[in-house]
Amino acid sequence: MGRFRGSAGNMTGCKVYDKNVLRAKAFEVSNPNTPAQQTQRSFFKDLSQLIATFNQDELRTLFPQKPKAMSRRNALAKQIAEYYNISDGVKTVDVGAISTLGNAPTMDFGITDFTILNDQITITLDASVSANTNLNDYYFIAVIKDSESGQIAMPVTNAKVSVGTITVDVPASWGNSPTVSVIPLILDTKAAITGFGTVGVLKRPEKE
Repeated sequence: MGRFRGSAGNMTGCKVYDKNVLRAKAFEVSNPNTPAQQTQRSFFKDLSQLIATFNQDELRTLFPQKPKAMSRRNALAKQIAEYYNISDGVKTVDVGAISTLGNAPTMDFGITDFTILNDQITITLDASVSANTNLNDYYFIAVIKDSESGQIAMPVTNAKVSVGTITVDVPASWGNSPTVSVIPLILDTKAAITGFGTVGVLKRPEKE
């Protein structure tokens, strides 16, 4: 039917990225505020606040290939929304369970080790990764997560895969007792970086 805008009857036409979309209007909702709906609204509010902490340069690095039919931010929201907890009727994002981010090809990263000392996190790649001759000239970063505060950070600190270790600061907003976990990411560059946006992720962990 080609391009369609505006409304006809109970249908409204619009363009969403490269698609023409028809949506039906909801003229009447019998119960617009059930407990289940309140739970979902609260969850998506928290999810939106978490996604908002990623800037456009970070999103371009996480998603080197632009997702089809949605923005990078929406793709990240859809990805993280799969990780959640429900306790006493409250649905929350399970930050600690997030095992991968973005849309780069995946690989087995083995066990990524980390230690926390004096408000710094030292992250060490699995020996099988740092010794991989196909990857050891590339640089890597790590996304760090705190289950306690429900926050995620993406430090720009990077090193060669062959070096295998980076040390990043614990964000001040995480408090004194963060529950830390990490996601290592190999970048598609063989030079050290000072920012995101012009580089992309080459390899990310598989989803657990």
